[in-house]
Amino acid sequence: MQRFRGRSRARARRFLWETRLRFLSRTWVTAMLLTAGAFVFGQSDQPPPEGQQPGGNDKRKSVLEIEGHQLGDQTLALSAGMMVPLFFDEFGGPAHATNLTLGGMGELQWAAYLSPNVRIGIDLAGSFARSPNDHTLFLMPITAKLAYVLGVSRFEFPLFLGAGISIVRYREWSHVDFILKPGVAGYWRYDTNWSFGLNLVWWLDFQSTTSNQDPSQARMANFLMISPGVFYNF
Repeated sequence: MQRFRGRSRARARRFLWETRLRFLSRTWVTAMLLTAGAFVFGQSDQPPPEGQQPGGNDKRKSVLEIEGHQLGDQTLALSAGMMVPLFFDEFGGPAHATNLTLGGMGELQWAAYLSPNVRIGIDLAGSFARSPNDHTLFLMPITAKLAYVLGVSRFEFPLFLGAGISIVRYREWSHVDFILKPGVAGYWRYDTNWSFGLNLVWWLDFQSTTSNQDPSQARMANFLMISPGVFYNF
């Protein structure tokens, strides 16, 4: 009877994590579709310049060229929010639940524009989550980030990818991993200096093994970061 109950609880936990993963995947896809839809709508809804007739020789600025951003412009950004542990993916094997609680995260970013739509910068982030044994997992990624920014009216939709290292610590164990951070964001430009919005970022932490570990223990940790943020443009 106890064995049957244990199997039932294991199935229930697996079903819960599979449900969470499906929900978060749909949220990610929906955010990407909304970003693309807003971009297409903004392109089709732009009025012709004053004195320019529709269908004429229209030399207006593309909607992609965000007014106010030029080569050399810089940004500072701060965001803080929720860390959602998703799953651990064994390379060539099954995925497993992390058994971590919801956690918190924060991030500080600096970037400079290479063109009206492209910026490159550096991110310093930190996150934490608790285990069932009440121990804390810490991650501190340091990444270089490339972003392509779509502009629609007073809204900006950055599509970005960060790559770098992640300093991981759990109890007495610490490690430095390679990390990728693809993401999408939506920001409203309050004025020429300030922007406010929301970030959705998927952290892919590649946890390699040491010389004392079995290579089959290598895996990839998947975390979703949901964070409001503020940009200062100068």
